[in-house]
Amino acid sequence: MDWKTLSWRQASPRAVQPDFARLAEACGAYGERVDDPAAVPDALKRALAENAAGRPAVLDFAVARTRLAQTREHYFTTYPQDD
Repeated sequence: MDWKTLSWRQASPRAVQPDFARLAEACGAYGERVDDPAAVPDALKRALAENAAGRPAVLDFAVARTRLAQTREHYFTTYPQDD
């Protein structure tokens, strides 16, 4: 398949997501991975506390992988265009 025909949103199913929380820590920022939706409020409090102390913060949220329809019809019905 020609690379020009691929959508910019397509990615390999074997692609590995980096651990953004650990990358943030390696750069001197606060980093935390949040896997549980119930933990979001406390994680935000900790991140905001780090920001208040002058340290950048990165929260890496785990989300469910759901494949969206990759068609023009889906795009134009989901995101109506202003004419």
